[in-house]
Amino acid sequence: MPEITGIELCQVVRNDPRWQNLPVLFLSAHTDAQTVQRVFTVGADDYVNKPIVTSELVARVQSKLNRARKGRSAAT
Repeated sequence: MPEITGIELCQVVRNDPRWQNLPVLFLSAHTDAQTVQRVFTVGADDYVNKPIVTSELVARVQSKLNRARKGRSAAT
């Protein structure tokens, strides 16, 4: 992403009330502890290292979306 980093984008999403409950999953080749800690500090819901295992990524995305749906249902 040439204009903004994933961490910056996550901060923007988390600071906008319309998108605060959107599940945010990071996909990155960075595996250092500082980067992983930083993405969770800014509000990430999950972190997946590259190279990815497709079935694992699909399962993680589905899990986050299901949890978000349940949260919306409980709120209404």
